[in-house]
Amino acid sequence: MGKKKKNAKKKQAVIAVEGEQSEQTVQEPEQTEASTAEPVVEQEPSYEELFADDLNAEDRSQDDEKEALRNTLRLSISESGRRELAGKQKIRIPISRILSKLLWTAVVFALVAVIVWQSAEVVVAKIEYQRSNRFYIDLSNQMSLSKGQTGMNSTLYGEKGISGTPDYEDMKNGAVIIDKQTLTSAEKKELAVYNAKLAALKKQNPDTVGWIYIPGTNIDYPIVMPPIEDPEYYMDHSFSGANYSSGAIFIETRCRPGILLNKNTIIVGHNIRLQGMMFNQLVKFGEEKFFNEHTEVYVYTEEGKFVFNLFSFYKVNQNYNFRRVSFSSDGQFLQYLEAMRQNSYYYREGIRFSPDDRIITMYTCTNDNIKTNRYVAVAVLEDCLLNE
Repeated sequence: MGKKKKNAKKKQAVIAVEGEQSEQTVQEPEQTEASTAEPVVEQEPSYEELFADDLNAEDRSQDDEKEALRNTLRLSISESGRRELAGKQKIRIPISRILSKLLWTAVVFALVAVIVWQSAEVVVAKIEYQRSNRFYIDLSNQMSLSKGQTGMNSTLYGEKGISGTPDYEDMKNGAVIIDKQTLTSAEKKELAVYNAKLAALKKQNPDTVGWIYIPGTNIDYPIVMPPIEDPEYYMDHSFSGANYSSGAIFIETRCRPGILLNKNTIIVGHNIRLQGMMFNQLVKFGEEKFFNEHTEVYVYTEEGKFVFNLFSFYKVNQNYNFRRVSFSSDGQFLQYLEAMRQNSYYYREGIRFSPDDRIITMYTCTNDNIKTNRYVAVAVLEDCLLNE
């Protein structure tokens, strides 16, 4: 009995060491006095159990440090920065809004591309116009047809001028009757110079039919006539044949390549405002003072030298019949001439029309509506020197 009491005390000691283990009393079988009692091995507590308090304290310390760091960051970030950070936090943007922004961005890029493209076109066109202008200036200096104008000694126009009043079919066949003239030696020399220079121009371009010069303006250019199969060739080709949008001064293919062979010779040129190129300075005749002070237009052809009196300048829709070249009667032609005078902004005194008259109609685009409106200048033949 003494041994059993001792064993019971040992079991209670083990149960006390294990702590929260069940306090159930284990009844061991009775042992004989011969059996040897084994020592009781106590189970050591785990690492987590022994240091739980320390770990919890360390976690709390780390949490405090993180919170302190977050507070420090909050203080260092500006109001706008916090708003920016807040804006980046899981904001759901509707798809329609995203698509709208993408569309708007695409539109902006498209507009920028158009502006860049148009600016490039303007720069290229300016460079092209400058090249074309230099070419025509050099050509004018080379030919010098506008320099040293001499007076007309022959009385060729008017009552003693072109006679016979040929109809359109006669003119088309070249049947134009001209009074014989007597040239002075100075006039013969002048015509010889013009003929040589026009021949040189014709070598450069076989389409050459003459030269036009208007005092007081920059209009001082060769005149060409495009091939019938391509009547608008010189709308975008220069006298040299280069592909320049400034084009050249040319006679419409509905006309014949001679002043005396047409009742109305139609001459076309672009309105290039850069440096007043081509027919741009026809617009000067829209100013009354300039219109009154400048009357003469010089045209040189293989026929000779012609001086015209510019009597009409006006703006008109391109559908108006200002480019008429054929007339069924003298009366119809005279009515047309009077209509041209009535269209003019200003009236030219002292001009009397005749069925034998020859006119030139020069026209170009307007500054306000280049697609539909035209500036028109009409001049009537006043005098000429014809090659013998």
